[in-house]
Order: sequence, then structure tokens, then C-alpha cells
Amino acid sequence: MQQSFLVLFIDEISLFSSLRCARIPVKTINGYAKGYSHKVTEDFDLSKIKSNHAWNAIFIEGEWRLVDSTWDAGCSDGKSFHWRKQDFFFLMDPEYFVNSHLPYTDKDQAVSKAWQLLDNPVDPKTFFKSLKLEEDSIKFGVFPRSHQDAIVHVNGEICIEIERYTPGDIMETLTTFVSNDENKEYKACVASERSGDRIVKFHVRPPNPGTYEMTVFLSPPNEREIFNPLFTYIVKCDSVLKNLVLFPKHCRVYGPLSMYKELGFGKGVEKHSFFSTKTGELEIVLPTIRQMDVMCRLDDGNSNEIQNAVFQQSTENSITLSVRLPQKGNYRLIIFAPNGDEKKYTEAANFLIQCTSIAPEIKPFPDVYTGIVRDYGIDLHEPKTKEIPANSAVVFRFSSPKLKSVCIKNKTFQKKNDSNEWEIVFDTPGPWVQINVYGSDNEEGSMDGLFTYITR
Repeated sequence: MQQSFLVLFIDEISLFSSLRCARIPVKTINGYAKGYSHKVTEDFDLSKIKSNHAWNAIFIEGEWRLVDSTWDAGCSDGKSFHWRKQDFFFLMDPEYFVNSHLPYTDKDQAVSKAWQLLDNPVDPKTFFKSLKLEEDSIKFGVFPRSHQDAIVHVNGEICIEIERYTPGDIMETLTTFVSNDENKEYKACVASERSGDRIVKFHVRPPNPGTYEMTVFLSPPNEREIFNPLFTYIVKCDSVLKNLVLFPKHCRVYGPLSMYKELGFGKGVEKHSFFSTKTGELEIVLPTIRQMDVMCRLDDGNSNEIQNAVFQQSTENSITLSVRLPQKGNYRLIIFAPNGDEKKYTEAANFLIQCTSIAPEIKPFPDVYTGIVRDYGIDLHEPKTKEIPANSAVVFRFSSPKLKSVCIKNKTFQKKNDSNEWEIVFDTPGPWVQINVYGSDNEEGSMDGLFTYITR
């Protein structure tokens, strides 16, 4: 590493010697920089602050501009120097430069403040308290909206907001939440949602009192699955929620993924992130640009899949998802959509469902052959529970513009009129018998599976 710094030092001498030869005024600024060794603390003593870095100011086009060729050359991880030549800190806006670079000499504070090149200089106390902005934060104009300080105190739960101040939406985000006391990552303590096009809210529920690091990452445009850091908060939890319910494990922002339009979803779906119910049941309507079916997975707070909890019906411009939850808690609904090939599905959206109470009798939906039901245009009215009464006359009601014959447990029914409505009364056998419902657009021949029930 010493050799790397020697090469860098020689390069800087050569660069600024060339500037002076070109009669471009250059000044070396000493001060404090939030580099690798910087530690966030609330108990800093200004009298003990020492200069730990130097950068330059150059006078061009009638004004002084700031340059840090050392940081642009690369960075150190404490063991070695990593080269990455760039011009990010070359002529940077002083407003952003002072977030990580504070001109500081205890001999002359007035001169130190002057070299911030700001009309309203930042005082040292504000500098050391403020959140350090990483390069992608400045590059894409995504900044803290609610909490400007690096250290955040929590009693139970807190909501941290970020906002994009430059044109464009906030892309995909990702968070990590690590306990400093245990050196352990917790993946169920943060749930994030979009609020409009440019704001993301992070709901934070620490599991135990203590100190945590929460880092927010951003995926740059057109670079899927690549996430770069924006900033890191120090979260100090003094107390946890009395009846703490953590979130399902999901480190990214809830809602549709950035490619939702390519997958067939329409305008308005991006407004959905969180849903809540006080009964254990809810309906979610997702706009689409064509008729299609999706695959759904519902996980509880422990990432266990809940079977037969989602029932879907689609039209040419929407998908309606009926959801039945077995108990109180937080759930993650994952939507998979066909990606070009009907047989290949890709993750399209994630939704958080918060259930505060449930009705006395919440029963699972029947098994549905979704693609076939969609092709026949079937709208099921009843029964919408997988379990149906044994030794009973059960009414099956549904509509379809295409069905001409239906078979329930080896008994066939033919369409008798031009109506799309079907109503069949079927006498069920004893308990624990599987009842399969088939259908066809022909009066004879093979049939396709539609629904599956079981008698109780």
C-alpha cells in the first residue's frame, strides 16, 4: 500500500506542477475528511479534531473550484489501495464537497470556513453529525428527506424517508440492517414502500435494544441486480415495540419491480406497496395492458408459504386477487408474471399485507387451474372454499362465454341455453373425497381440469 500512495503522491505533484506552469492558481487545503477511518459519534470534542487529509482548490474561469485527486484515484480499505481513476471529486459543487470534506485549522476558523466556498458555511458540529453521502447519492440526486443526521434514535419504530431531487423515479432500493453488538444481519426489521414517484419510506423495527447499522443501496438505471450504497445510518434503539411483530424477510422496496411494464402491468400498479386488513380478507386489483394470469406465493412472517390463500380472476385490463389470511401478522405476497414465454415466469412485484385481526371462519380457496380458467373466461361465483360440505346438495355457480359442457365427479352437465351463466346442484359424497371440476368448449370429448375441492 505504501508503494501505491507513493505513486499517487508523485502523480499529484506532476499534475499541480503542470497547473502552476500554466499559471493556474492552486492552493492546498488541509482539513478533515470522512474517509475510511471516520467514526460517527455524538460525543466528539471539537478541540481534539485534527486534520487528516488534504485536497486542492484551483482558480479557473474567474472562481475557485474544489478538487480531490486522491479520492478520485481510488480508495483504501485499511489494508490496500484500490485504483479506480475517475473525476467525481473534480470541480464538485461545494455544497456536496463539504458533506465529506471540512477545511479545518484551529489557528484560523474564519479562513477555514472561507475555503468551503459557500455563502452559508457549515459549522464543524453540523459536519460531524450529518449523514455521509456516498457517490451514487450525489450522482442520482437521492438524499435523506426525514433524517439528516447519521445517528438515529428509535423507541419502538421509526420511519426514515429518502427522496430523489433530480428528474426521474427512484429505482430499486435495497437495505441491510446489521447489529453492531452481535455482528449479525437482521432481514425482517425493515419494510420499505414507495410514496409517489420520488420518495421511499423505510419502516424500521429493531428486534432488541442496541446499536445497528442500516445501509441503503440504490440500483442505477439500466443496471438490474447491481446495487451501490447511498448512505449508512447508525440506529440506536432504546426500546422495542411492546407487541413486536417483525416484517417478512424482504430487503428491497415493496411494490412492482422496475420492469413491470414489460411484464404486462398497466399504469397505476406502481402505487401499490402496502395493504392492510382487519378481517383477514382483502381484494387487490392490479391494472394490466392485456389479459394474463400470474403465479402467486403468500409467505407469512417466518417465510412459510401459505397454501390456497390467493384466488385470482383476470379480465382484459386487470387482475383481481382475493386473499384470505389464516391469522394476524405480516405477510409477503409475491407476484410472478409470464416473461415472453407462457411457461417462464419471473418475479414482478412484492406486496406487504398487514393483518390486524381475522374473522372467525377463514377458509382456503379451491385449487384452480389458472391458465385454463383464464382461457375459458370463467368467473367463479361459488363455492369459493376448497372444503365443501359432505353428503350435501352443493350449488356450483360460475359464468363463461366458452364452456359447453362441465363434469363434476364423473357426472356431466351440458349447456342448455345461450346464457353464459351456469348453476349446477351437485350431491356430494361422504367426507374426505376429492371433487374435481372439468370443462370443455365442446359437448363431447376430453375435458380440461378447472377446480379441485374436498368434502368435509
